Amino acid sequence: MRNLILFFTRNYYTLLFLLLETFAVFLILQNNHFQRAHFLNSSNALSGNIYQTYSGITDYFNLKETNDLLAQENVTLRNQLRQSYRGVSVSIPTTNDTSKNAKKYVYLNAKVVNSSTNRRKNYLTLNIGSNQGVKNEMAVISSEGIVGIVRDVSGNFCSVMSVLHENMRVPVNIKKYGENSILTWDGTDEWHATMERIPSHLKLLKGDKIVTSSYSSIFPEGVAVGTIESFEKIAGNSFFNVTVKLSTNFKRLSYVKVVNNKMKVEQEKLETESQND
Repeated sequence: MRNLILFFTRNYYTLLFLLLETFAVFLILQNNHFQRAHFLNSSNALSGNIYQTYSGITDYFNLKETNDLLAQENVTLRNQLRQSYRGVSVSIPTTNDTSKNAKKYVYLNAKVVNSSTNRRKNYLTLNIGSNQGVKNEMAVISSEGIVGIVRDVSGNFCSVMSVLHENMRVPVNIKKYGENSILTWDGTDEWHATMERIPSHLKLLKGDKIVTSSYSSIFPEGVAVGTIESFEKIAGNSFFNVTVKLSTNFKRLSYVKVVNNKMKVEQEKLETESQND
């Protein structure tokens, strides 16, 4: 208490000046409309900047939760897409068979916990496994495009053979022509893959979109693969070799979707039986 009294005694004139200055400013603002409006605008701008800075800080620390929610919402919406259901022509008389609109694709949200891009055989590890419904040979895609195929599954994790794998073969087509081919990776870098034996009569252009083909029983049809970056005619025949720039940035993958084709087993069983006849 004694120190407080000494402080006021020693700084009496300074404190009195500040008190009178504050009172003077109050009188000016109270009796002058222009100064009052200007002060309020300035204080609003200052408080707005403070709140914006605070919001930016809190948003940064909440990024993980926000990303989780957005990824889950993305999967929920994708599961509701028309392409997720087995289509039936409207010209066919309908019956009470509910399987005609049965869901063909089911999407599961997953996070990449490990990955490689600098090997000949690249893999990713996801944080979901058999306990969440993941099985071998399910497709994996991202918001940018195709990622790979599930190869090994444990209870809560799965290993995915990346598109950047020397043994990967993906049925694709040139979107504007519907010309089917097989996409392979030659190990050059993580941005490029190749398509072979594309008929040279097609008027290819740099930037033409490449998507997954209906010939695949793993990947849904029409998923982005990449764009044509260059092409050259093979000497002695009438085909192009095409270099595709992949749409997926494999070095920045975080959230992906595991795709379960619920009719895959039925399709492959029928195809195997037909080949054995």
